Amino acid sequence: MIGVMADPKTDFQQNGYSVLPRFLDDELRQRLLAHVLERAKDTADLADDKQVPGTPAIYGDRVMDRLLARLAPTVGAIVGLQLLPTYSYFRVYRPGDTLPKHVDRPSCQISLTLSLGFDAPAPWPIWFGATAAAPTALTLAPGDAAVYRGMDTPHWREAFTGVYAAQAFLHYVDQNGPHSEWKFDKRPGLTL
Repeated sequence: MIGVMADPKTDFQQNGYSVLPRFLDDELRQRLLAHVLERAKDTADLADDKQVPGTPAIYGDRVMDRLLARLAPTVGAIVGLQLLPTYSYFRVYRPGDTLPKHVDRPSCQISLTLSLGFDAPAPWPIWFGATAAAPTALTLAPGDAAVYRGMDTPHWREAFTGVYAAQAFLHYVDQNGPHSEWKFDKRPGLTL
């Protein structure tokens, strides 16, 4: 299946992932895109990204950490959990970039990938490997998000064919679950 799923809460409970259409309003999305593209130019702040080497990425950006905290109740309502924020991350993917198939670490119990914008012929799918079904490709228009169980649901991206794709990643844990110790990714707090 490619595209938007029927009901985010039901889809998440059944599949471990779901699309959230128009998750961000366009004005906020455009401001975040401009911020990310500008930050990606400053090579001194870039993360040493092991999954997508050489691609501009930043961990714990101040603006993204604010978004992470602000959206915790909204994401929690969708997934049916009281969430604690762990960390934010963004990447500005470039031509030819791929994201290897993987599951995330304990601080990514619940994850959100948010399309901030792209210069490409079409949205770049993110693939999810469901346990009992064939892999599913979800396409995200600018402002759309996919929420997923990061530790449990294999996910990946095939080779990117556009100029750039800016994605924000917001990660959470269940405050009443076994990974609650990962609050703020074990930092003293978010970078606000």
